[in-house]
Parts: sequence; structure tokens; C-alpha cells
Amino acid sequence: MILAHEKDLTYLLKDVLAFNGFNVRATNNPDEALLGLGSEKYDVFITNYLMKGKKVLPVIQQIRHAMKLQEMKIIVLTYMDLGDEELSQLGQENVVYLKKPVLPNEFVLKIEGLFS
Repeated sequence: MILAHEKDLTYLLKDVLAFNGFNVRATNNPDEALLGLGSEKYDVFITNYLMKGKKVLPVIQQIRHAMKLQEMKIIVLTYMDLGDEELSQLGQENVVYLKKPVLPNEFVLKIEGLFS
């Protein structure tokens, strides 16, 4: 599942991943993505650090915990340099931080690395 507020980025990443053999669902709607977490199984959840000015990671972490999805990996994309507090949140198991801009090949390698 890819959730990003930039449509171009969302669908570029979707196309790159699909080209590399991944089954991908993408949306720009946070509500749709979070509902999808409850109804479908995803191996990776890719999202921006901020969506419409709100931090997304705490919400995802709560849902992941409540729905017993701890094994789901999360990739967080951001332009920001995160401070120690934010990095410690991202340092949780199965959470990877990628600073934008992200090169497509680097992105695919990072996802493949989550499963090796």
C-alpha cells in the first residue's frame, strides 16, 4: 500500500514497484488507506511522514498494534531532517526512513532489503 499526498510520486512509485514484480495498491486518501489496513493484508505500507500537516506514523503504529499487524513493514518518506525523537519512533522494528527525493532503483532495493 502506498499513501502519499503527491499524486505524481504515488503513481511513479506504484509503477516502479509493479514493474519490479510487486503487487501494489496506491491512494492519496488517508482514510481509504487506513481502512485498507483493516480489510486487506499488506507486506509494506509506504507513506509520507506528514499528510495534510499531520504526522502519519503514530496513527499507523496504533492501527498496526491494534490489528496485530506488527510484521507489516513501514517505509516513511519525508523531505524533513528528523530530530532524535522522530528518528527513535522510526527506529522501531520494521520501520524504515527514506529522505526525499528517492531514486526509483534505491527505493526498490530498500524494499527488497526489508525481506532479506
